[in-house]
Amino acid sequence: MSINKHNTPFNVLRHNRQFEIAPREPVTAIATAITLAVGATTGGVVYYAIYGLTYLAISMVTTALIGALTPKPDLGGVNQSNGLQVNNKNALAPAQFVYGKVRKGGTITFSESTGGNQKILHQVISIAGHEVDSIEDIYVNDIPVQMTNENVTESIWDNKIKIYVHTGNQTSATDTFANSTQTLATTLHSETTATSDFIGKGIAYLYCRFEYDSSVFSNGVPVITAVIKGKKVATTINGVAQTPAWTDNAAWIIRDFLTSEYGLQDSSIDYATFEEAASVSADTTILSDGSKQYAINGVIQATEQIGNVLQNMMTSCGGTLFWGAGAWRLFVGSFVAPTKILTLDDLRSGISLDTRMSMANNFNAVRGTFVDASAGWVSADYPQINSSLFLSDDNGVESVLDLNLPFTSNVIAAQRLAKQMLYRNREQLTLSAEFGLNALDIEVGDFIKFRNDRYGWTTGNEKTFEVTEWRLSPNVDNGDLRVAMTLRESSSSAFGFNEADEQDIINNNTTLLPYYSVPNVGVTVSKEYREVNESVVNVLVIEATSNEIERVESVIVKYKKTSDTVFKSVGQAILVNEGNTAARFEVVGIDAPQVNEPPINYTISVTPVNALGYKGTTITTTFNVTHDTTPPSAPTNLTHLLSGGTAFFNWSPVSALDLSHYKLHYSSNSSANFGDASTLVKVEKIARPATSVSFPALAGKFFVSSVDKTGNESTTATAVVITPSELPTLGQSDTDTESTSFSGSKTNLTVSGGKLFMTSFANANSTGVYEFDHGGSSYFDVGTSRTVRLSYAITVSRKHQDAVNGEVDWDDIPNNWDTWPNNFDTWTDEDADFSDYAVIVEARAADTANNLASASFVDASGEVVGRFVEFRATLSNTGPKITPNISALSATVEY
Repeated sequence: MSINKHNTPFNVLRHNRQFEIAPREPVTAIATAITLAVGATTGGVVYYAIYGLTYLAISMVTTALIGALTPKPDLGGVNQSNGLQVNNKNALAPAQFVYGKVRKGGTITFSESTGGNQKILHQVISIAGHEVDSIEDIYVNDIPVQMTNENVTESIWDNKIKIYVHTGNQTSATDTFANSTQTLATTLHSETTATSDFIGKGIAYLYCRFEYDSSVFSNGVPVITAVIKGKKVATTINGVAQTPAWTDNAAWIIRDFLTSEYGLQDSSIDYATFEEAASVSADTTILSDGSKQYAINGVIQATEQIGNVLQNMMTSCGGTLFWGAGAWRLFVGSFVAPTKILTLDDLRSGISLDTRMSMANNFNAVRGTFVDASAGWVSADYPQINSSLFLSDDNGVESVLDLNLPFTSNVIAAQRLAKQMLYRNREQLTLSAEFGLNALDIEVGDFIKFRNDRYGWTTGNEKTFEVTEWRLSPNVDNGDLRVAMTLRESSSSAFGFNEADEQDIINNNTTLLPYYSVPNVGVTVSKEYREVNESVVNVLVIEATSNEIERVESVIVKYKKTSDTVFKSVGQAILVNEGNTAARFEVVGIDAPQVNEPPINYTISVTPVNALGYKGTTITTTFNVTHDTTPPSAPTNLTHLLSGGTAFFNWSPVSALDLSHYKLHYSSNSSANFGDASTLVKVEKIARPATSVSFPALAGKFFVSSVDKTGNESTTATAVVITPSELPTLGQSDTDTESTSFSGSKTNLTVSGGKLFMTSFANANSTGVYEFDHGGSSYFDVGTSRTVRLSYAITVSRKHQDAVNGEVDWDDIPNNWDTWPNNFDTWTDEDADFSDYAVIVEARAADTANNLASASFVDASGEVVGRFVEFRATLSNTGPKITPNISALSATVEY
């Protein structure tokens, strides 16, 4: 269930009633009344005069304090701004004012075609109704382009676009453009009907010149936008105005808007508060990228409601703008250590204490949009700020505040503002009471402390509050003046920006109890497999333990890849209370490396929480997830059944959860072992859960191995032998024996001592090809085109280039110790089976002898169709100085 709220805290209130329009200054009026009261010797007439004057101030201040504001001038207006990444033609388009840095288009205020066939298009795009600091990157159709002076040099535009820049400081047609030695007089005025008085004084604009080319502008006139450093604004030092200069500091921009003619045109500024707000806004130590923590980067249209503009500006700094003591005051989102302490002695009434606000004003998540400067200055969603603890407090009902940040262009700043909104709002303890005149100098927005021993707010441990409502409340019965205030709990941590640590910033009604320590926890991490929807996934298992488990209410667990910057929340679990185990979490579907891939390191964070919601010391540990090196067990009980020319194999399944598939291997040697060079893969993948496969019937030895999802293959295999006598008898059988003369055609092969081996094999991956002689005819002729069963026999051993009397040096042994076969004594034998060579025998068939050359070779086992059959053998190695050494080779066809 989700409740969507569109209320925005900490903004500016608009007033509709005329009696609130005139700026009033209640503090002076109140002070005058107090002076009269102190000097009075009789209560009657004087006191009620005081009461009347005070009541007037209360009527104005109380209404204005809704939303933490005091009265201010009318903030009327009519329209909202349009999109920025377009160019419009509109004779009534309002002026636009640019603050900070933005990317935008503008209003096309001049358009004309000139030249032969009207080939040249001239456009003037007004982008700001004032002088700007500079115009930086130029975008053509949303792509930033390289420029040399006014020329767009990107090859795609083929030198057909020129863009001239005026920043608004031009005063005559002969002033050079900001990016060119040309002037209006030498360009626009000389080529178009624009007269010499067309200058655009005080307006920043782009003059774009397009030379038509159908291949360049096939999609029409491109949209031109630019990144602009906007208006130069004045700052102050000790109230003294400085020379205007560009800044994106939120406080100075708000001040400029209040004083500008398109804003409030009000110079009544409390410089001290604005200078302090500017200092806070300029702090570069808060955000990890070193940028200002509070900046304004955006555009204002002259037709916008001033109230809307100020509201949006407040979102960029988490601030409060109000009118008091005859001037505008600004407080941005920053905690000010309180110096004022109120006690029970200051109370003039009972205390009204609310520990929770209503759901109508509450939320436990914040989301919205901002303008992403790092992604082309387009609107984007910043990551939603959530809290599993807040959600739990609200009985699992998600309540989301939509907080759009139109003047914020930094994703880190957007998250910082959203988090501040969320955590300030969750400090829910609200206290209302009447106080004596010691509270007279307190204002809305101040932070104060309140001491009340009964609530545990003792000396040195006073509760910190923010003043959200203030009014002077004369009491007729007691004949005194009182200050009625509403206070909302707060803390410095609510304004911080770091990893979520609610312990420091959640001070709701549980803070009425004393603080309790939280026991430490231990953390163990392991990896397991789980079967999910018939798929095996890797699971990270996290267990938290404690020797004082009775004092641990829950634990919060987060994890991330160590190389990542942001943690992912696993959740917050109530303790399971099994022995000393506080909680067990499973992160399902983590990434795990495959064979030969490096380990993936994970960082796990576990924080214990006590019954009052306070957090203990966060334990952080790492866990290395390595690839699985344990091969699966081999299948068992391989059997076969022959039917015609096909063998059907069955075996018992492997029970491993991470089993991926099976492989079928074959060797024509019925005495071969699994892993011998003569044992070749015939079926690469037999997907689980299948435990059977069919294959052409051949005499020899078949093996079935298993492979897990990491790629590990079983070290052994189940095997079965098919003897020649089991194969069905065919009508005719011809055998061609090539050894020992090996008189067929040879490529990179040599015959010596009745053995066939490669001539050159010093390097790995060497090959040699032998084409069977077939008794001089180069092929079998079975008389007519028909189905022919193929088989072959081969005897092959390993030959080493540097062997002496059948022995090699230790340095010539390949690979590493763990891969060496058999026993220690055989490792230096030249013919030791290191599986670093292979012989593949293939055949091809055709209806005519001439068509053999275009036929494809297939494995020389199974069956082919044709009259003429040709065999060949390919020798290869995977290690240097190794060659197969064939002593016997024959081919057989049956038909």
